[in-house]
Amino acid sequence: MLAASAPTCKPPRATFAAFLRSSEPRHALGHALQGVGDARRPGPRRVPMGAVLTAAVAGFAGGLGAVRSWEDALRHRAPYRHLLRATGHTGTISDDTFGLAFEAASLEDLRAVLRSQAKRELNRWSTGPHANSRLGHELIKLDARRLAAWPVLAIDGHTLFSCQEQKCEACIRIPNGTVERWYHKVVVAQWVGTHPAMVVDFEPIGPSNGASKDSETAAAKRLLARVAATLPDTFRVLLLDALYDSEPMRAAIAAVATLVMERWSQENTGFHELAGQLNLDRAHVHKGRANAAWTVVAVALIAYNAWQAYLYRVLKLDPMRPGRTWGDLRRDMWSSLGEREAPLALPTTGPP
Repeated sequence: MLAASAPTCKPPRATFAAFLRSSEPRHALGHALQGVGDARRPGPRRVPMGAVLTAAVAGFAGGLGAVRSWEDALRHRAPYRHLLRATGHTGTISDDTFGLAFEAASLEDLRAVLRSQAKRELNRWSTGPHANSRLGHELIKLDARRLAAWPVLAIDGHTLFSCQEQKCEACIRIPNGTVERWYHKVVVAQWVGTHPAMVVDFEPIGPSNGASKDSETAAAKRLLARVAATLPDTFRVLLLDALYDSEPMRAAIAAVATLVMERWSQENTGFHELAGQLNLDRAHVHKGRANAAWTVVAVALIAYNAWQAYLYRVLKLDPMRPGRTWGDLRRDMWSSLGEREAPLALPTTGPP
């Protein structure tokens, strides 16, 4: 994914401190992560849940590809540990601690963080959320101004990663010729047509065992019911797989064709970026820890939302005019850890 800025502007530069600091007034992220439920037994040496989740969010945003990479950065790069000062923890975090904390984290609390991120971004559009967006401009050209004023939600299922054997109770067996494989699958709801394209919520697709059966459509129904209940009257346009996505039908339906094409932006920009840039196409914590596997998914999606908001709202990058890559900006972030910056403080202010 190429990030961009106007050619006449000074190239944007990213830092870890600015990323985390900006995420607080926009999303109250540090405060929200510290409030995630923790089912671990209390103890004097227990690393706070907020510190574990903040380290993981920063790791995902910085392009660290594995839990061991997060542990290594915390162990050998003191400035990275300083990012956790506001959470009450400045020491290292072992890979075992990450795994135990993720298994004990409240998945519902983390999904609530996602919904809060999306709601806050929606609240920042004073009028006509899509009229000022990329999709909105395209629809206005087609004389579909009313459609342009509505936020658009896309729903789609995705396979996250696969294994050659069942490793947790959430693994799904899917026949694959003569080779048996086990998968984790999820249905995601994403606000599309704008930058940042916020992930609103997700729902795991469970395995089918005996009388208990699950499917992508069943998971999608649960997801939509939850979005409708927690964000009522927010999204009026819903995009699903198009049954008639072919020519000449597509050319004959004008503005609807634009929406049909936009459905694929979730596939091409949403999960393509999550898999390629955030390494969400493989397990980070898995064996015997189903909740931990889903917690990692939630944290990655939270980091994706915060990173996009930082790029397109704080650094004010132009997504349509490629300039610097995500990799360039991530290298900025890591180089910034050796610099003297103002102490990181995470105030808990901002719109609901």
